Parts: sequence; structure tokens; C-alpha cells
Amino acid sequence: MSEPTRQPTLTLRASTSNAARSRSRNLSTAVLVTPRASSEGECTVHAAEHNEHRERAERTLSSDHLLQGRSHVFIAHNGERYQLRATRLGKLILTK
Repeated sequence: MSEPTRQPTLTLRASTSNAARSRSRNLSTAVLVTPRASSEGECTVHAAEHNEHRERAERTLSSDHLLQGRSHVFIAHNGERYQLRATRLGKLILTK
């Protein structure tokens, strides 16, 4: 029995600058691109399929929603407790 044919996948990563990286600890964005052959035999990229998946996986919560008028909240993550705090200058600080 032969193995199923896998479509080639290309992952592109865009990293932040070195100065920003030292402040933000290696934030990066991954874009998943799956090439497919068109009816003319050309290789085309269908990123629209992945946009729906990305939109479902990527959610944005406002800090107002998280803090609900308080100066800080605690977040449980992987058995650890973290504090998310809003500063007077409008910055957010996450500490363990």
C-alpha cells in the first residue's frame, strides 16, 4: 500500500527587529502557504483557506475586557499564576 501524497507546505517567518526583540523576547509571526497546481499546471498559492483558520485561531481581547476596571488581574497558565498589571502610563506588565 502506498503512502498518501502530501502537499508541500512553505512556512514564512517575519521576526521583529533586534532592538524590539530584546524588549519583546522573540515575537514572530508565521504565515502558512500551501502551493497547489492550477488547471494550466502552474503552481498557485491558496492562502484564503488559511485565513479562515488563522482568524479562528487568532483572537484579540481588549485589556479593558480583561481588567474590567481593576488595576490588575491574575492569570492561571500551565499550573503557574501570573499577574497582568496596567501602569499609570497605559502599559501592561505581565509578571510571574
